[in-house]
Amino acid sequence: MNSDYGGKMAIVAIGKASAQNVVDPESYEGFSDFLENNFPNFPLMYVRNTPEGYGYIVEKVQEGVWKITNNTPISNHSTYGFLWEC
Repeated sequence: MNSDYGGKMAIVAIGKASAQNVVDPESYEGFSDFLENNFPNFPLMYVRNTPEGYGYIVEKVQEGVWKITNNTPISNHSTYGFLWEC
């Protein structure tokens, strides 16, 4: 087993916990609505004076498939946990 596995899973857990405090599932019409219209704005709610292109860039590849580019200092593992919980 990878010696860093426990640390990565802890960061995923932090992402999951943060989603519980920020996301109201009843305010979205489904996961695709959340992902396409709201998820890219989450980093911008907590950081001021961000450069152009900062945040999450979400591109719909096909029905049910999205490409997410993480252009933030937030780890991919934390982002994964956040989306998992959503």
